Amino acid sequence: MGTRKTNKGRGNKNKRNKNKRKEIFIFKYLLLTALCLSIVLFYVWERVKILEVGYKIKERGERKEKLIQEREILLLRAARLKSPQRLERIAREEIGLIAPQSIRTIRISKIKN
Repeated sequence: MGTRKTNKGRGNKNKRNKNKRKEIFIFKYLLLTALCLSIVLFYVWERVKILEVGYKIKERGERKEKLIQEREILLLRAARLKSPQRLERIAREEIGLIAPQSIRTIRISKIKN
């Protein structure tokens, strides 16, 4: 009977070792799977962010071009509005101003106290 007990003890110990190794293997497998999944998710997230930034860059470039064109139009309009010919026409036709016929100078002498 004494030999049976030692065999049973060894059998249980072997089973426990096998179970322990199996648990360690499963844990390592799950850990490796989680790591691989994390890497894949990070890669996908990174690609999505790169696409988003690319679209923003393109959109802002188009906006910049539109603003540059609008600025050019406004500069031309401002130059046209400031032109001396236009101002003179408005002064004559709309306000009723006339150009002086001759230059008149009036001198005022200083008054001494």
